[in-house]
Amino acid sequence: MSLPRVGVYVRLAFTCKAMVNQSPWLQTLPRAVLAPAEQSAYRFRRQPAEGCLSTLEAVAEALLALEGARGPLLKESLLAPFREMVRLQVGFLPDATQDKNAPPEQRELPEFRAEDFFSADQEAAPPPASLCSRAPGDYCIVRWGQRRADGRDVIVVRCMHAPLDCVKRAAADLSAGQPHGRRCWVLTPGGVPAGARADLAQVRGG
Repeated sequence: MSLPRVGVYVRLAFTCKAMVNQSPWLQTLPRAVLAPAEQSAYRFRRQPAEGCLSTLEAVAEALLALEGARGPLLKESLLAPFREMVRLQVGFLPDATQDKNAPPEQRELPEFRAEDFFSADQEAAPPPASLCSRAPGDYCIVRWGQRRADGRDVIVVRCMHAPLDCVKRAAADLSAGQPHGRRCWVLTPGGVPAGARADLAQVRGG
């Protein structure tokens, strides 16, 4: 399918929901369900449920699935002007500072501030000598947040003033049984990227 025909598919997609709802025959046909890997980028319009996409994004995902090697190019050809439209529109909407389709972690967790969890006079909890051998320091145990259209956040799940080998062991314990994308690693407070979120229930408990 060549690029000029994409517009025809988009036009049809806008009417397909009404067609299905009004046609008992169409409702009996098998349906294919898309499983997008990211949240909708339509940030100023909330989708009805997590995983839902705008019509244009759904068409882009369908092209990715159906068009083989050309799928990624076709998807990007649709989404590039869509993202630019969203960017321009947000500038005219005073209440669009927060992405309405962002994962719950991004909407609900506060931004991480190292000074809230580390102090200059903080003392390390004395670890067993047989387990930890290095001098104590300030460290953060982090994991990835949920994937979204423009990337994903780093989530700080524990702050520790302890020897590095003890912190790494704690990170390994937190990662036990977790899938690859949810495993933890260790950063210094200064290495935590700007915009990272703090899971306070875990951070303060650590």
